[in-house]
Amino acid sequence: MNEKKIILGIETSCDETAVSIIEEDKNGKIKILSNVVSSQFDIHKEFGGVVPELAARSHVEKIDLIAKKAITESGVNLKDVSAIAATSGPGLIVCLTIGLNFGKALSASLNIPFINAEVPLPTADTVVVAGYAAVSAVAVTTFAQPFFDTIKKKLQKLLQGKIDKWKKRKKD
Repeated sequence: MNEKKIILGIETSCDETAVSIIEEDKNGKIKILSNVVSSQFDIHKEFGGVVPELAARSHVEKIDLIAKKAITESGVNLKDVSAIAATSGPGLIVCLTIGLNFGKALSASLNIPFINAEVPLPTADTVVVAGYAAVSAVAVTTFAQPFFDTIKKKLQKLLQGKIDKWKKRKKD
């Protein structure tokens, strides 16, 4: 087992493009190295909701820039990434395919695993989703359910504040 696993997580399930890079050390401690989110709020506000075609086009325009920024902010060399994860659902299929295809192409070019991350969290917080995608990849690459459960608990604890804020904002 490597000393560290570095996972790049991609989130494009709806109207925000996000890339998160996490590191998991040999003791199972998770550290978020970067989270970069590009909002599409201004694109969709005149329509009163998300327009899937516009969202997908915006993902195509920004995914490369967002990934590069996340890599730069993390201080990680791309060749040190252990796996790529991308949200595979739920979400808008035209948006999901952008992140999935970008992630698959990146993982193929680096010859590292690609992980489809089905996100079970009831949240629209892209930082949480991208982080979950990255942590799911850590779990899947170990092929150990107890390890996955431990990682999942750590991530939930780490990001619970963001989830609570989102829920409160949703109620208001």
